Amino acid sequence: MLAFFPQIVEEETLYSVLARYHSQTGHSSPKHTLGELFGSVTAAVSIDLPGRLGALAEKIDSPLIKVDTLTDHHTN
Repeated sequence: MLAFFPQIVEEETLYSVLARYHSQTGHSSPKHTLGELFGSVTAAVSIDLPGRLGALAEKIDSPLIKVDTLTDHHTN
């Protein structure tokens, strides 16, 4: 589980939230952030429809953040 995840603003893209997470955690390596968020340093984050959303939703561990919510409201 993540100790911290930024609040998702209405109609904000998931890509933007992940970029804020990377910036706010101070990680120097995007691969470190990918490993932390998705459990894989080879995960590809796309602005349209990121993969491995199930792994991300599990790490966020919020009843408000589900895969369906992420795809329906925070992807293009």
